[in-house]
Amino acid sequence: TTIRIAQGNFTGISSVICYSDTTYTVNITELPEGVTVNSFTNTKNTLDYTAGLTYAGYNVPAAGEGPDTLHFSYKLDEVDYSISKSLLVDSVGTVGIKNLTSEDLICDNMAPYELFPSKTGGIFTGPMEGSYLYPAKVLGPAEVTYTYTNSETGCSTGTSVPITIYPAPKVEFEPADYCIEDMIDTTRFSNNTDSADPVEFWSWTDADGKKFSTDEEAGYLYTSGGLQKITLTATTVNGCSAMKELTFNIGVRPDADFYWRSDCMHPGDSLILRDNTNSSSPVLSRSWIHEGIEFSTAETEARLPKTDTGYVRIQYIVRTTYANCIDTVEKDIYIRPSIEIMADGYFEDFTSGNGGWIIGDTTGSSWAFGQPAWEGVNMSASEGNAWFTNFPLLDKTVESSSVISPCYDFRATERPLIQLNMIRRFTRDMDGASLQYKIGDSYDW
Repeated sequence: TTIRIAQGNFTGISSVICYSDTTYTVNITELPEGVTVNSFTNTKNTLDYTAGLTYAGYNVPAAGEGPDTLHFSYKLDEVDYSISKSLLVDSVGTVGIKNLTSEDLICDNMAPYELFPSKTGGIFTGPMEGSYLYPAKVLGPAEVTYTYTNSETGCSTGTSVPITIYPAPKVEFEPADYCIEDMIDTTRFSNNTDSADPVEFWSWTDADGKKFSTDEEAGYLYTSGGLQKITLTATTVNGCSAMKELTFNIGVRPDADFYWRSDCMHPGDSLILRDNTNSSSPVLSRSWIHEGIEFSTAETEARLPKTDTGYVRIQYIVRTTYANCIDTVEKDIYIRPSIEIMADGYFEDFTSGNGGWIIGDTTGSSWAFGQPAWEGVNMSASEGNAWFTNFPLLDKTVESSSVISPCYDFRATERPLIQLNMIRRFTRDMDGASLQYKIGDSYDW
């Protein structure tokens, strides 16, 4: 008696099959000569087989997922033999990305965010780091792919989501200047935003979150200086937004002013100039200028040597710590002649000129010097000139004006007497005149 071992091999199909719409042709090879085929089947009874042949079609979808066994039987020398092969059809199924679609708005300024697949343990590719999508990695069309692989069988499945990453604007702006000139001066902002896509909407908000403009270029009316906060938001036609918040320090233009003392002409003496500036912003520096030359940078008091009588123009510049936040004031100061009143007295008929008298610093003054052309008043040239008012008789405007004399030194007299020749034409209970004086640098008359 001869005992033989069943011979033959299954070829054309592996022991592990990844589920797909595929049909394998399974062949039986290395059979002994002279065999007669009995059958060719599988446990799931899905083989596409023709009796007597040594091959069959194995359709994966027909067999379905899970374990299966192939059986082949033949007869040799009136003895039946059979061989078999175990199979595993592995279906890992389909996967998806739960929080990503091709319709999502993705902007390159978005923070990285995590993607969640329907089946964990796979690998992402694309603009990714691990499971996080990084919009800043790429601009324009892109694709995120997720692949899941069964570590035991090597079978995998995956999905791809096409996306578009749009550019967000890069918002930049700054104040055009940092100085409030006055209470109606609007602070303008220079919009330096850079955007690859057209910006469709602008939104400017103040420190309280109140929107004050939707224009590309905007301005804000500040009523006080100091730290101010402005926020600008830009939104493109594709819906990408970017915001910038800027806090800046703004100043208020100073109100430069000064007054003077010691305006009587004395040899070797100086005109005293004193600061009277009003400024809510810190003052950085000051300049006192005469005839284009800076003669002092003193903070509160400057001195200019007096060289002659007449008008001198003083320019005073006050600068704050804020760029271009300065103010300048100019004043014409009259250096008055100083006349010593001797014991025999002093007389002035203005024949040779105004005698050092000037019109007072008042608005709307009608004072004039010369010979008045009043009706009924005849004044010959030999009688000299006069200071007079040209106030219209029918004008009801109120005028309060003056002429101011030179400086007089009465130290050589004991009981000074002042005498004036005056022609007047007053309306009762309405018009009037007074003689006032002040001593030294007293401010009040």
